[in-house]
Amino acid sequence: MLSIGVVLAMMAACNKGSGGENVTSNSPNGSEHYVINAVNVIEYGGAEELVTVAAVSYPFDPTVSEAPAFIMSRNVRSAAREAGIPGTRTIGTRVGGNTVATSPYVNKSFRLALTPPPESDLSAFPEPPPGSTIAVSDPAARTSFVVEVEGHNAAGEYMDDFWYETADFSIYAQYMYADRDVNVTGGFTATDEYGTYSEQYEVYLKKGWNLTYYDEGFGQGSDVYIYHMYTELPVSVAIRWDFGIPQQ
Repeated sequence: MLSIGVVLAMMAACNKGSGGENVTSNSPNGSEHYVINAVNVIEYGGAEELVTVAAVSYPFDPTVSEAPAFIMSRNVRSAAREAGIPGTRTIGTRVGGNTVATSPYVNKSFRLALTPPPESDLSAFPEPPPGSTIAVSDPAARTSFVVEVEGHNAAGEYMDDFWYETADFSIYAQYMYADRDVNVTGGFTATDEYGTYSEQYEVYLKKGWNLTYYDEGFGQGSDVYIYHMYTELPVSVAIRWDFGIPQQ
């Protein structure tokens, strides 16, 4: 189950959330060594034992989807449909994975300095589905994603994930590495046993790490599941770092 999501360079994105000012500064897109500073993370529980933050990069295996798909697969759509929710935090099918940055977690804050991922975490984009308008400007480009920003306790045990997202959980951000400048644009619509779904891309990557955005879910009054990945976040949208899962 895949989905991912990239944005204009941000040096300081300041957002408000419960518990104080939730502040994040990011290096410009295209940085080989990319620094993330997060202050006043919103904690939804389970953070009492956190001592370390780790960013883990993964390649993506396009063969996991049995239905026509480019980045998102039908598993995400079916899970969201069954749960009756408008979107999902489920991002990827993980194959391998390597830690590209670690940081202490102190006073609801962390600083991650992403390093380039290893060769084993770089993979080419899959072939666009037949009949799609998806275009990859350089098919030889290889990419990797920080699928997880993990929280660990003193024993090194995984506790839960950190998420860079809007307060209403409608837009998610994640970091994507490209080994060269590459653009992904276009989209497609298809139907399988789970229903009709659409994928749309407006992605403009620079060589190095990039901040990526995506949203997904069923349109209001619609049974079409839409996944949208893009590089420019509307100026009116604020995102912040959260840890854990909100209680229903």
